[in-house]
Amino acid sequence: MSSKKPFIKPFNDVLETNYDVLLVTLDQKSAKIQKFHGSQIIQESKLRIDLQGRHKKGGQSQGRFLRARQTKIHVFFKKIANKVKEMDSNSSLILLGGIGTAKTEFYDELNSELVKKCRFVENLSFSTSMNDINAKIIHHLYQYRRKYVVELIEKYEELVKNGLTAKRNDVIYKALEIGAVDTLIVSVNYRTNSQFKKIMKMLEIAKNTSSKIEFAVSPKIIKKLDLDNAVLAILRYKIR
Repeated sequence: MSSKKPFIKPFNDVLETNYDVLLVTLDQKSAKIQKFHGSQIIQESKLRIDLQGRHKKGGQSQGRFLRARQTKIHVFFKKIANKVKEMDSNSSLILLGGIGTAKTEFYDELNSELVKKCRFVENLSFSTSMNDINAKIIHHLYQYRRKYVVELIEKYEELVKNGLTAKRNDVIYKALEIGAVDTLIVSVNYRTNSQFKKIMKMLEIAKNTSSKIEFAVSPKIIKKLDLDNAVLAILRYKIR
């Protein structure tokens, strides 16, 4: 609180989730793939196969049955992997869960690009409530964003020597106006900065020019941003 009215707008900026996340829940005979934007499901796909659980006969017949069953599961997992690839597009994370060993077996079917995005989710099944699903997504997204912002700061420091960064708010403001800002890195404490109103305007311009906005929550990074009036920018191209 700064007065009788709370900082509702900045608080909303921090809470707003603009990331796409794929949630894959599966076992050996069924799968559900859900694409979330924030807390909303924007796309969903369900796949299933008929899979016999046991074979009463023994010997070679039992061996043939088990091999045929495993082949059927393998083909099914390939089909799921193709559907995940089709639905992935610009997802930040792929969360993978389900009861049993199916999720670890399925993981091997994903290509290297999808594997980079993949995280295993504990205690996830087809009956998990939407509230619990949202909590799990937020947990993994929070971990992802913290790591991502650290890597973003490292990228910023690498690009300084190439003239593809800006740290003074007046320079960043001008860069935003001409669409030169690729990513705006903002401290979650920006509301306490003396240039608060200018930063608010910068956030509006960034949204309207398709610049990415990342809020930093790590105390170490916030301290660094405080030295630069709460905002840093990675540029699309050099500016004068």
